[in-house]
Amino acid sequence: VRALVVFPDDFPAHEASAYLSLVRTRRADLTIVVVTKEPPVYGAMKATDGHPLNATVLPRPAFGWTILDAIRATFEVQSKD
Repeated sequence: VRALVVFPDDFPAHEASAYLSLVRTRRADLTIVVVTKEPPVYGAMKATDGHPLNATVLPRPAFGWTILDAIRATFEVQSKD
């Protein structure tokens, strides 16, 4: 698994943020894309270790090709590094 797409609006906010923080802590290499009606909340989120979540946050609605483009863009940046 190299990327994770999350739609947190369907879950309680505290559960979604705890899950994203856990994922970031365990898999720092994972590309995370969050699709939400509240982009500022998830854009400013930090993992439990205090580091930024470093997720790509897209506003709802986001079409599949937009999500795929966000994932591809992240991989292109990583491949240049």
